[in-house]
Amino acid sequence: MLNKYENTKIPLFKGSVSDTEQPQSSFLEKKVFIQKKHRNHTPVIRKNSKFALGKELSAIVNIHDWNRNRYLLKLRKNKKQRLSIRSERRETLYALVNELIEYADYSIDSDYLFEVMTNVERLAQNIRQLHIYPSGRKSYDPVIKALRMLEEAGLIIILREMDHQTKQRKAMRIWLRPEFFYSFGFSKKRLKQKVKNLYKYRVKKGLLEKSKNMYREHISRLAYSNVADITDKFALKNLLINIKKDFLSQEVIDNIQKTPEKSCSYKKSTNDFSYDIRKMTDDEQRLISENIKKLRAILNSEK
Repeated sequence: MLNKYENTKIPLFKGSVSDTEQPQSSFLEKKVFIQKKHRNHTPVIRKNSKFALGKELSAIVNIHDWNRNRYLLKLRKNKKQRLSIRSERRETLYALVNELIEYADYSIDSDYLFEVMTNVERLAQNIRQLHIYPSGRKSYDPVIKALRMLEEAGLIIILREMDHQTKQRKAMRIWLRPEFFYSFGFSKKRLKQKVKNLYKYRVKKGLLEKSKNMYREHISRLAYSNVADITDKFALKNLLINIKKDFLSQEVIDNIQKTPEKSCSYKKSTNDFSYDIRKMTDDEQRLISENIKKLRAILNSEK
């Protein structure tokens, strides 16, 4: 049986062109395919961690497979997205997470745990994702989208606020959840021990007061900056406090205030001739008396 459409000039469907007809213009030959531009710059990872915990976390992040991150996989399944993350987003995550680790506050005596003590613009500038247009407008959309994905996955907390006078958004405040570190393979016990060891190290070296002063300066600086305010966000404050209690336990939090800091005010250099007038402890008095007895015994033996 012959095809009923054979040897006819009627197009098979609307908009089709028959074999005998030729296109009237060469538009198809001149058509230019424009690829969608996801970013303006390639992200760069800075290797500037100066403390042991930051170096360990950065080393784990650099070998992490984002396509196997269980929190991101759960998010993408719920949103019915493909499981594999785009390569540009993965490169941004590698650089961005290293910066979040670098600027995070690991002091357990702060009001809230793991606050990122810088703004998003600085994060984007450090990883070379800050793009400035000729008009002066600044853009760092890859960083914003990566942070939004981490927030939706339950790894970070972001505080946003709109300035109704200028009709612009204020700078965001970011906190890392403990799940942020769990997603890289850290257990709660291991992470808790790392944070407690850092606190003990600061107490031993007399650096605890310095870290407290840095946090106070950070809070006072936020009060005079165009940053989202947490003062009247009671639900968020309760959430952050509960996260800290659940991570550290109330017993550890109560013992933080009782931990005495080793003072460095009496350390003398080789050229320091000031007198130490503090009261000696019983062990120091006992050690001095024993040294005096040994010295007397040596002098008597020489006679």
